[in-house]
Amino acid sequence: MKTQNSSNEPNWTQPNQTTGTRSMKASNWRYLKWFIYFVCGILIAYSVVPWQAAGNAIGTAIVSLPLVRQLQTVPLLGLLISLIVWILPNLMSVLLWALTQLIEITPVLLHDPEIYNATIKQLRTHEASQPSDHPTVEKFQKKVSHYLIDIFRNIGTYAALAYVTELTVNLWYYLPYGTGWNDFVRDFGVWDASLIKWSDFFLMIGSIAVVEVLVLFMLNVHRFFKAISPRTAKHI
Repeated sequence: MKTQNSSNEPNWTQPNQTTGTRSMKASNWRYLKWFIYFVCGILIAYSVVPWQAAGNAIGTAIVSLPLVRQLQTVPLLGLLISLIVWILPNLMSVLLWALTQLIEITPVLLHDPEIYNATIKQLRTHEASQPSDHPTVEKFQKKVSHYLIDIFRNIGTYAALAYVTELTVNLWYYLPYGTGWNDFVRDFGVWDASLIKWSDFFLMIGSIAVVEVLVLFMLNVHRFFKAISPRTAKHI
């Protein structure tokens, strides 16, 4: 009788083991995905180096101005001026880099159906907002929506200008030709292949393209993990 009763008792061990294994797999997938994102973030940060160098060059040029040199000799004020000259160019260079990358990757992001639909829905919601107790806020929201819609309509032009800007900064930083700008300008249009610094050239191309390539890669990673783990998509 004891054997029969024990065989009729429900077995709770197997479902718990299955649930635990499934939870462990979901956790592993989540860690792997965020590790990939972390590595991609480090590689993306590589493209900010030329912009920081440009910011340092601008800061050095500002410090060399006679007026700034005189102000730096004033007690306390000179310390403040030096701090501003050190922070402002670096901060502006990072902000310009971030804005340039955002403009460049916007066409890439809008090709994703989820991002595109969410963006359009949000813009239409603000554009068709109902009258409220704050007409100034309502008017501002509608202006912002119209402005963003206009940007999205001409995003190709803005992206092209952003690429030209980034190419200029990277070309200044790497200068993959000859011994300097004199050689580059002298041979403009008829560059000698033997004078091209191919290592710097490919570093320049990588710096320009790395953000867009890795953003596309991360979008595909997101789709991949979502496809292989539909039941745990909310946890990954």
